[in-house]
Amino acid sequence: YPSLQALTSDLRRFVATVKDKSYLIQPYIRNTLKYRSRKCHVRVNILVVGGSAHVYVHRDCVVHVAASVAATDADDFDDDRVHITNHASNPKADDGRALTLADLEADAQIIGLADHLFSVVCNGVRQVFGALEGRGDLFLPVENSFELFGADFLVVEESPGASSVERYGCRLLEINSGPGLEGRVDLTLCESIVDDTLKIVFDPWYNTLRRASASPVDLGLWQQLDAVA
Repeated sequence: YPSLQALTSDLRRFVATVKDKSYLIQPYIRNTLKYRSRKCHVRVNILVVGGSAHVYVHRDCVVHVAASVAATDADDFDDDRVHITNHASNPKADDGRALTLADLEADAQIIGLADHLFSVVCNGVRQVFGALEGRGDLFLPVENSFELFGADFLVVEESPGASSVERYGCRLLEINSGPGLEGRVDLTLCESIVDDTLKIVFDPWYNTLRRASASPVDLGLWQQLDAVA
């Protein structure tokens, strides 16, 4: 927005047409890591199981990329294709698959970046759900059920003087009420997430019915987070 007055004017019109009473305005983050000079964000799928709220993060993270190369002028917001990184404007890898943290690492030419970012993302998810401990009025998981969420993170250069990997952190943009499995992302990825979810929420129950011997649960590509409420 060119001025606070313009922002306030738009907010008044928005509030007049939307019945919600709570709003969140986030500052535009500039120092983000780009993929092939394009703005991007990382989509992470989260599984929450049962009333004890066991939380898992899937290792197959998707990188959503803007349709156009970032403008040289950081304050030029006339072209939405430069700034919007949702499903509708998401370029894929050269071989047609969804972009991943490994692609981001290869483009940045920083060894170990993918593992580092996944660890940072897990810590962010851990903090979010840890903050909900004892807050049943905000989040109340039900026994014998599960939920899938999609979280969006920006990769930000937070410590320019640090080593290559440690320079980068992640900022949480939002947690969506559902995962990004509409089929527009990647069919193979969708199948992997669904199959890995069933390994946790269905297989143990099924094996108990069959009176199978106790064995460790196959987590697939889910990373279980410890010390989460």
